[in-house]
Amino acid sequence: DINVFPNPIEDNTLQFQVADNTHDLTVKIMDYQGRMLVNQVYKANQYDTKVALPLKYLTTGVYMLNFESNGSKMVKRIMFTEE
Repeated sequence: DINVFPNPIEDNTLQFQVADNTHDLTVKIMDYQGRMLVNQVYKANQYDTKVALPLKYLTTGVYMLNFESNGSKMVKRIMFTEE
């Protein structure tokens, strides 16, 4: 289970919380044209269950946030807005 907050993102930082950090976690952010903008891998037991991912280079818009861990995938839609 993964919770993403805040949504929309206003402070250039995406935060998410996972229930279990004992597996590798891959986080990908893609725009609606299918371009991968972020491909971050977190190694098992080497990240906190609450993670802050800086996104200062993204522009205002809607993005797809993909999580992959232990054979499971989850996709969420996130919005990025100006401060």
